[in-house]
Amino acid sequence: MNPGNDIAVGGDTVIDANLYFFSWLSFASVLYLLGSLAQESAGIDVTKTPPKSARWYGLCASSLVVMGASVRLFKAEDCTNGSQELCKRTKFAISAGTIGFVFALVMTYLTQKGLAIIMETAATMILLALWCFGVGYITFGSAPGSQIGNLYFATWISFIICVFLFGQCFREVVGARHANAAAQQNGDDGNVSTNEPQA
Repeated sequence: MNPGNDIAVGGDTVIDANLYFFSWLSFASVLYLLGSLAQESAGIDVTKTPPKSARWYGLCASSLVVMGASVRLFKAEDCTNGSQELCKRTKFAISAGTIGFVFALVMTYLTQKGLAIIMETAATMILLALWCFGVGYITFGSAPGSQIGNLYFATWISFIICVFLFGQCFREVVGARHANAAAQQNGDDGNVSTNEPQA
């Protein structure tokens, strides 16, 4: 994957798609196997991992890839004589990856401790706004992630995960409000007393 080797990636473009995709698939498979073995040895049922937690883990990983890929591009780019616009967008990509990783890491911990859904929804709104802007700023035009590569895919994956996280949190908030309204209505109906004439 090192662009300097010119094997799977050269510069910021994919040279050999087979090597590129299957290297990532092999890496993901090894991570999955290691995680499964660690959870089984600890006596944790892998199948009971909540989908939301898995998405927060995914956002941690994709944000790290964004940060790492953009740092590598920033080091390779000559910002004194090169394109200032490209350098500015690369700095934003580094910042977005760092913010996304820190947010996702903190939220992974807090949601396991029972964070209120309103707070989680607010956090997902902030992240969604960040990655909505980030997708356009990092992958369109004269941007560091405009070519097919690690930065391109990781930026879009971060955005898609944020969309799913916000959608799930929003559904939970709406569902909780409907449940509270139904509970209040049932409580009011139960407290109504009927004044029947006594014989």
